[in-house]
Amino acid sequence: MRGFGAPLGSLVTCICTRLPFTSGEDCKLNRSVVTPFADPAFFNNATIKEKNGVPFNLARQKYGTLELNYDASPELAITSTSGYYRLRANSLFLPGALGAMSPIAVTNDFRRREISQELRLNSDFSGAFNFTLGGLYQEAKSSARVQ
Repeated sequence: MRGFGAPLGSLVTCICTRLPFTSGEDCKLNRSVVTPFADPAFFNNATIKEKNGVPFNLARQKYGTLELNYDASPELAITSTSGYYRLRANSLFLPGALGAMSPIAVTNDFRRREISQELRLNSDFSGAFNFTLGGLYQEAKSSARVQ
């Protein structure tokens, strides 16, 4: 994303769609998008004022896994698998279509925390019959605040 400070009066018409674009848009499929910045004086939102209206997307995540194996006997094995995941994502974007300025600015604060625990008992008998017995516990919590 890149911002620009061109006046709204300078419009360029895209030949492929015949829609007016704000200046700076090249109307090509090249992963380049013109994104206007939000004027902090216009929006009554602390995040917009703090970031000076510049769109952003920030994600912080932590995760980990742990696997423990224990041979209870020559024929029985116990496996424990634990998992942890935490995500916090913040963003500010302006949902203006095709690079045009929108009177709406959206800030998002998303959080997710997840833990899981799996316990398995595996058999390895010499006969034709073997089994796997296990259980799974999972807990997840998420929240999203959109302004």
